[in-house]
Amino acid sequence: MEEIPGVQLKEVIDTFTPLQLEDVASQIKGLLTEMRSIAAPHIGSVSGGPFRNNYFFPYAIKPQHAWTKLLASFPQDCPIYFSHGDLVPRNILVEGSTITGIVDWSMAGFYPEFWEYCRMYDESEESKGWTQVLSMIFPGPRHDIQIASLHRLMGTLLYNL
Repeated sequence: MEEIPGVQLKEVIDTFTPLQLEDVASQIKGLLTEMRSIAAPHIGSVSGGPFRNNYFFPYAIKPQHAWTKLLASFPQDCPIYFSHGDLVPRNILVEGSTITGIVDWSMAGFYPEFWEYCRMYDESEESKGWTQVLSMIFPGPRHDIQIASLHRLMGTLLYNL
């Protein structure tokens, strides 16, 4: 296995100039466009087999109305695309503002269109620079209800494992 040059984006993003942040945002947007060019008919693993993602185990969530309410906050008929599944600053390597690699593909698979967007707004990865990059990648109002619902869903599923 080869070592990828660079440092985690999370280590340097808050030192970047506005131009460097734009550069990173542009590269990530390009990566997302490339990944979204690969569609699938259903959610699942990259091999098309069973999905090995902690967030999709078939555990019951109690009470049932809480589960229904969480799912209702997401679009019901959205396309399914290839996704890294955890595209956040700790998994993006850079040299300067050039992305040199994306690591930790363990969550990669085919997800609903909104998944990558919601995952990128991970509170544990929040920083001034990352927030600016996300606003460049996803202009317009934030979808706070969907973001919160996805993170609540993930927490609920992990708690019940």
